[in-house]
Amino acid sequence: MEDEQDIFNNLLDEGLKPALKRDLSLFTSSCLGEGYTKLLLDISGINYNALGGISFNGDYQSLINEEFISKQVEKLIQEERLYSALKKADSIFEENLLDFRELVNKYNSDKNALYFLAKIIDLYPRYLASLGLYNAIYRYLNQGGSSLNKSEIEIIGKTRNVVASLYPEIENMVKICSTQICKTSNLEEDSLLYLTKNELLEYLTSGTLNQSIEDRKKSYFHLHIPTKSEIVVTNKELINKINKELFSQNIDYSIKDINGVSAYPGLVRGEARILRNNNKMTGGFVLVAVSTNPQHIDMIKNAMAIVTDEGGILSHAAIIARELKIPCVIGTKIATKIFKDGDLIEVDANSGIVRLLSRK
Repeated sequence: MEDEQDIFNNLLDEGLKPALKRDLSLFTSSCLGEGYTKLLLDISGINYNALGGISFNGDYQSLINEEFISKQVEKLIQEERLYSALKKADSIFEENLLDFRELVNKYNSDKNALYFLAKIIDLYPRYLASLGLYNAIYRYLNQGGSSLNKSEIEIIGKTRNVVASLYPEIENMVKICSTQICKTSNLEEDSLLYLTKNELLEYLTSGTLNQSIEDRKKSYFHLHIPTKSEIVVTNKELINKINKELFSQNIDYSIKDINGVSAYPGLVRGEARILRNNNKMTGGFVLVAVSTNPQHIDMIKNAMAIVTDEGGILSHAAIIARELKIPCVIGTKIATKIFKDGDLIEVDANSGIVRLLSRK
C-alpha cells in the first residue's frame, strides 16, 4: 500500500482535476476505472491514463485529466481511426445490451440477486468502456476540439445518448440486487455499493466484507491507474488535503448574472427548480442541474428551459434541448450554487446568460 504522500503525488502527476459531480457509488466508480483505463484501450487504442473520485457523504466528484484524453481523441481523428473505433464500441454495446436483457429476464430478486451481481461485475466494465469512447469525444469537444463538423457532432451525440440510456437501467438493477443481498445478510442496504468491483466479487464468493464501509460512507478518495493497484483511502487528513488542493474556489454568491454556453437559443423567464435525486417536477419551470441524463427526460419535457453547471455541445442536456427545441445554457459551473428553488430567473440562451430577477 502506498503512503499518503505517494497517493497525493500520483493524483498530481496524472493531472487529475474535478470533472462531473454526480450520484455515483464506489462500485460503479471502480467499474468505470477498469472500463476507461484498461478496456477502452482494446476498443480504440486510447484510454484515460488514470481516473479518480472523491466522495463526501455520498456526494461524488469525479477526477479526470480531460486535456490528456482530448489530445488522444484528436490523434484518433487525425489518423482516421475514430469511426472504426466507434463501430467497435457500438458492436460491444449491442452485445452488452443483449447480455443485460438476458440477465434481467432470468433475474428474480428472491433467488438470483447473487447470480445477477456476479454477472454484472463482468459486463459492467465492458459496457462502460464502450460508453467511455463517446465520453472521451465529449471531453474533446469541451476542450475546444474542432476536427469534427456539425453534422458529425450531432450524429455522435445522438448515438451517445442511445448508448448512455442503458446506464441508469444497469444502476437500478445493481441497487435492487445489492439491497436484496444486504437484507438477507443483515447488512445496511447500501453497504455493497461501497465496495470496489474486486471487493464485491470477493464478498459474493467468500462472504468477506471490507471493514471500512462505515468510514467510506462518510468520505473516501478512489484512484484507478492501470499500472498500479486500485486505491481507496478514507484518511481524513489526506482527503482534506486533496479537497483543499483541487476544490478551493471563491464564489461570489451575491452575483445575479452567470455566463455559460448556449446549446439551443431562446429567451424565457420562470421559477428555478434545482434537480436533485428522485425529485419530481410538473408544470412550467426552469430546470437547473449539475448535469442531466436519460433518467431526467420526463422532467426535461416539462421544463421551459435547461441550465446546467457542466456539459458541452455533446452533453445529454444539449442534445435533448436541441431535439425538443428548449432554450438551454450549459457549462455555467455555478448555477446550482447561485440559484435556489423558486427564484425567478431569466434564461437568455441567445447570449448564454442566466440572470437572477428575484429571490423567492
